[in-house]
Amino acid sequence: MLGNRLKSLRRGANLTQKQLADKLNISPSTIAMYEGGKRDPDTDTLKKLSNVLSVSVDYLTGNDSPKTKKEHLTTINDAVNTHLGEDISIMFKDITDWDEEKIKKLKTFIELIDEGKI
Repeated sequence: MLGNRLKSLRRGANLTQKQLADKLNISPSTIAMYEGGKRDPDTDTLKKLSNVLSVSVDYLTGNDSPKTKKEHLTTINDAVNTHLGEDISIMFKDITDWDEEKIKKLKTFIELIDEGKI
């Protein structure tokens, strides 16, 4: 699953295996092995791939819808705006630069507020 998605996303971004490899500081043959299903990327490389290709790690590994990272962040930003107000939302204006862990923590926080636990 990962290999096919990676290849499709790479091609959709108009990147060669070498160009993608250069962005990740790995060899083109490693990208070819990922795409061919002969090797799996480590967690750090998965995060880098998801950032370069603008998708979630979950989508890249076949566990999520094809929403882009930006679409996920827009949903989170809308929730912050709805539940915490526009003043607080301004604090998150650079949310597209956040790493996956920080975004997950914010999402959990918003869900707790929504459920009345905070």
